[in-house]
Amino acid sequence: MKKALAALAILLALAAGFAAGTIVDLRDDGPGKSDRALEREQTETTNADTRGSGELTGPTGPCDHADTSGCAPGSELILTDDQWRCTQPLEEVAREVGGTLPLKVTAKFTTFIETSGPVIDLREGCEGDGTDAIDLILDIQGDGRTKGGINDALSVKLDAHDIDITGNIDCGPRAEGSHQDGIQAQGARNISFVDLEIGDWDDQRATCTGAEAGIGISLGGVADVIPTGHKCIRCRVIACRRGINIGASLRAEVVDSMFRSGNPAEREERLATGMIGLCSFAVSTCEFQPTAREYSFDDSNVCDEYPYEETVPAPAASPEP
Repeated sequence: MKKALAALAILLALAAGFAAGTIVDLRDDGPGKSDRALEREQTETTNADTRGSGELTGPTGPCDHADTSGCAPGSELILTDDQWRCTQPLEEVAREVGGTLPLKVTAKFTTFIETSGPVIDLREGCEGDGTDAIDLILDIQGDGRTKGGINDALSVKLDAHDIDITGNIDCGPRAEGSHQDGIQAQGARNISFVDLEIGDWDDQRATCTGAEAGIGISLGGVADVIPTGHKCIRCRVIACRRGINIGASLRAEVVDSMFRSGNPAEREERLATGMIGLCSFAVSTCEFQPTAREYSFDDSNVCDEYPYEETVPAPAASPEP
């Protein structure tokens, strides 16, 4: 009888855990979470799913384009020295692991790894819920020097659409021949990066080369899909070579965001891959190509070249065609 009661207690505890939001750990034998991840989790409690009520709020406050301070995961995937490819609606992924949106994907690393593509790859079939609520929380825990993915940290491409993303993105050390960016948006539509940090802004420390940029929004790959309707809202990006580049795209919008690049010290460090420096040279922090159509980048943004002051005025929006 006592064994039966003990088994029942365990089942009830498990059920309570799933109700609060499930964590699925994929090869989770790596190190602990980053300091920024721990800071975020101080506000994460039980995640009430309020999306159907019209109130885009988490357990401690809002979780949408206006404010992400209340975001807490309804489900989580934890990777260790691995990559993840999304080819189905994020709501289905969350449901499969027993939880709800927002889905959190945590990528831990014990060393530097080479992946076939980016660490997190959002592509055909991957979609959000179509509202301004956050769908995906990312914590990609590279350090730019000894551990993390040697290629891009995140890509959005092909027919991925209507995904709202927040969190922290860090690359690993670059390798010979790698073309490393924080985010490569080479297609997709209506992707929003909200309160997203790439590199360590407060410590003025890049983790990604930014070969194209910390965030690159431009036609790429073999599918010829124009990135359309991408937004960067209150992003903070520091990369070695370039903060943001907007190339062949349609209606990209950047607001209240800050970008840094060009710290010469980051071109001198020896990386675990044997390379010297996160990048070998720097270019202008914010670049806008003639192929960018109807983009918006106003004076709410800051393009801060080294030595960093956060006072550089941003370029005006592109003219209407």
